[in-house]
Amino acid sequence: MTTGSPGPAPRPQPAEVEAAAVHAVMLQLSKAETFDDLCRQAVLLGRERLGFERLGLWFATDDPDVAQGSWGIDEQGRLRDERGILLRATPDSSLGQVWRQNQALVGAEQAPIRNDAGEVIGSGPRVYGALWDGERIIGSLNYDTYLSGQPIPPAAANLLGLFATTLGHLCTRRLAEDKLRRSEELYRNLVETQRDLVVRLSPAAVLTYANEAFCRALAKPFEAVVGQVFHHYIADARQRDQALRNLSRLTPEAPHIRVEREIRAANGQIRWVEWQVTAFFNAQGALLGFQGNGRDITERRRIEEALLGSREQLRALGQQLSLAAESERQRIAGELHDRIGPALAVCQLRLEGLRQDLPPATWGDLDAVQGGLEAALEELSLLTFELHPPMLRQAGLAAALEWLAERFTDEEGVPCRCATSGPVDRLDHETLAPLFQATRELLRNVGKHAQASSVTLHLRVDPQGVEVTVRDDGRGFDPQRRRPSDGRHGGFGLFWIEERLRHLGGSLQVVSAPGQGTSVMLRLGPGPAASEGDR
Repeated sequence: MTTGSPGPAPRPQPAEVEAAAVHAVMLQLSKAETFDDLCRQAVLLGRERLGFERLGLWFATDDPDVAQGSWGIDEQGRLRDERGILLRATPDSSLGQVWRQNQALVGAEQAPIRNDAGEVIGSGPRVYGALWDGERIIGSLNYDTYLSGQPIPPAAANLLGLFATTLGHLCTRRLAEDKLRRSEELYRNLVETQRDLVVRLSPAAVLTYANEAFCRALAKPFEAVVGQVFHHYIADARQRDQALRNLSRLTPEAPHIRVEREIRAANGQIRWVEWQVTAFFNAQGALLGFQGNGRDITERRRIEEALLGSREQLRALGQQLSLAAESERQRIAGELHDRIGPALAVCQLRLEGLRQDLPPATWGDLDAVQGGLEAALEELSLLTFELHPPMLRQAGLAAALEWLAERFTDEEGVPCRCATSGPVDRLDHETLAPLFQATRELLRNVGKHAQASSVTLHLRVDPQGVEVTVRDDGRGFDPQRRRPSDGRHGGFGLFWIEERLRHLGGSLQVVSAPGQGTSVMLRLGPGPAASEGDR
């Protein structure tokens, strides 16, 4: 079967020619670097390639009745910068009809022609083509034949509509790209000029961006940092594993985490960084990546470690001072008991012996002197006990607290009971003597200020330490207003008790409210068990 030679190719129809011309112009406009450059070239190419005599680009503003100029052709046929011009787009104007009625084309037989100053210098036919972004009208492309005075043919109006529609989509995209670029420039300016460390990570924790501060902390250039797995720079291998687990736990509902990590620089130097990490997810919940903002806290960590060492030294010194004070109280109590007490007792016996040699008239004075000696011996005994209660060493803290409760009841006339829990028989004397002294001070405060009708002491021993709670049903007070100089609520005594316990590694906690009584908890950490000689 033979075929004849092919005939001539069909001639393109006018619509196809127009579409091809618009397509060629749009390809060239897509190369514009900025939105302003796009608008300027659209006006020029529309005249040169598509044959429009005069074009002008106008865009919507936040005010629906005002349009913002861009670029256009002036009354002399020259390119004019109209970016500083605002034009009224009222509902009854042709421009306003384009925007409000969502019409692709609106024609006007006698539209006003304005000069550079915005003054009307004539009128003529004009067509307004809507710039669409796919959802709404963002502006208009205006075409007139003021220079030639000729009417606008329908084909030119249709071509304007096609050009305006495609140009609207390109303007929308370029506006978004310019906005994104400005946002990125602002972001980079912000992160590059701050002292904090800023990084961005892929979902696999690979560094996609690092600011200058982070590169400086690692002593590496930007090119050597980006593309590396972030956890490679964490100094401690255990911290690396923990960091990976922390990132894996972030969710759209809980996308933030704050951690402290050691990072190792290229020169081997270790820096401590406090990181605030945020995970980003898309609308479907898929992980997009992470951003970390870090603050170098190396100096702060050094200060904290130095303070911790100083606190440990102060704690050890406080324990030594407490033991030294207890030892001194024991020595003074021993001196009073072994020397002053016997001397007073001998004086009492000698006075009794003198009675037989003195006339009966003087016995009254002698009885008064003997009564004073007996009172002095009793006060001496109480003072010796307060300085260093023998039962604290001999019978333990529980028995000593029982004695305090009984004495408080006798002296204040307020019932005071004592309860214990835990292995109280294995408490170390030197460690717990401060608790006895503090409890006695608290009972004095209760007697002076609480106006209580009952008081309880509770001694509790557990593996975490020893706890003594002094509770009363008195008038109470506001602990937040307690001051060392405030004697009404025992502030000065509480302050010094708290300081002594703190230096020993213990604590004091106050729970109180006006009219609801007071509970003070004294606590010391676990000390050594009592030796056989201490029981």
